[in-house]
Amino acid sequence: MKRLSMILLALCLVLALVACGAGNQTSSTANTPETTSAPETENVGTKEIRGKVEGDAYTNDYLNLCIERPQGWAFYTEDQIAEMNGFTTELYEETDIADIVAEAGQQTDMMMSDGGSNSLNLIIQPSQSALEKLTDEQIFQFSEKTVQDQLNAVGWTIDKYEAVTMQVGGEDRSVLHMAITANGVSFDEYQIWIRPSGDYMATLTLALQKDMDPQPVLDGIKNLH
Repeated sequence: MKRLSMILLALCLVLALVACGAGNQTSSTANTPETTSAPETENVGTKEIRGKVEGDAYTNDYLNLCIERPQGWAFYTEDQIAEMNGFTTELYEETDIADIVAEAGQQTDMMMSDGGSNSLNLIIQPSQSALEKLTDEQIFQFSEKTVQDQLNAVGWTIDKYEAVTMQVGGEDRSVLHMAITANGVSFDEYQIWIRPSGDYMATLTLALQKDMDPQPVLDGIKNLH
């Protein structure tokens, strides 16, 4: 389960980088995005970017996002999230997100699971100006070959790769659906991009056993109003 989660997390970053390249190809006036340097964060620090778990919900004001956990699911603890980002809990709490993103290119801000092989994670990463010129469907399209190559490199195959419209928190959202086979086990992955105005964006990735209904989890993902 841990190996699966880490590969899926890495694919979130792959999608972002490919999307940036695609954005440059679609506009001759777009500047080359800098994917190796930290975004400007003079007025945006850790407290403004990181979300928090309180009771049965994760909220993130910067992303205008609330995620309510389904029955039987549990959020990862702060210690577990710190470890996933390569920090001790104390150091993670004191480190600005800009330093984390500059070092690793992304930050896991939330993860929850049902205690088995089903999970939902949220990764924060640098936003790119090129993404503003692309729809989610275009991003998914430009990313397909790279994602397939990444999965094939570890012996996994994509049986289905499609952009679909799904109900997320009671609203229609564009979602990337992938049916994946890994080591003889099939599962479904659903990916949602969150692109607020500012220096950061986020990717939500839901991984479920094959043919499980994603709706109970998707219903709990809502915008703050």
